[in-house]
Amino acid sequence: MAQGGAKPKLVDLNKTGGSSYVDRKTAEKIKRRPKMEKFPFKCPAGVPKEVRKQFNYFEKLLAPRGNWTEGDIDGIMALCESKVAVAKLRKEVDEEGRTYWATTGQGNRVMKTNPACALLDKEIRRFDNYLYEYGLTPLGRIKLGISPDGGGPLDEIEDKDDAAKYF
Repeated sequence: MAQGGAKPKLVDLNKTGGSSYVDRKTAEKIKRRPKMEKFPFKCPAGVPKEVRKQFNYFEKLLAPRGNWTEGDIDGIMALCESKVAVAKLRKEVDEEGRTYWATTGQGNRVMKTNPACALLDKEIRRFDNYLYEYGLTPLGRIKLGISPDGGGPLDEIEDKDDAAKYF
C-alpha cells in the first residue's frame, strides 16, 4: 500500500538548505586558499578618473577569485566603462526627464521620448551581461561554479559534497 506525503530528501541535499553548505574540511581548505588582492595587470594610463575608480572597485571584488590573466584587461575595462556610462545616462535622464514636448512642422505639440532613455536601456542590458559574465550576479555565480564565499571555483566542494554534484 502506498504511503502519502512528501518523499524524504537525500541526506546530502539537506546540506544545501542550511548554513553548512560543505563539510568542515572542505570549508577550511577554501578559507586557507591564498587569495589575490590585485589583478596581475594595472589600469591603463590615460583612462578617465571615473573609470579608474570603477577599476579599483571591481579589482577588490574580482581579484580574490585568482583566475585572471593579462588577456582579461579588455573585458574588465569594458565592465568599468559600462558602469560609468550607465551612471552618466541615469543622471541625464533624471535631469532632463523621460519625455519632452516638441513642435511639429504643422505647429502641433507632441510628447516625445527622450533619446537618452533608449541609450540607458541598451547600456543597462550591456552592463548586466558583463555582470553575469564575471559572476557578479547570483545566477552568474551558479553558472560559473563560484563558491558561496565568492572565492574560487567549486572544485574542492564538488569532490566531497554529493549535493553540489547533484546540481
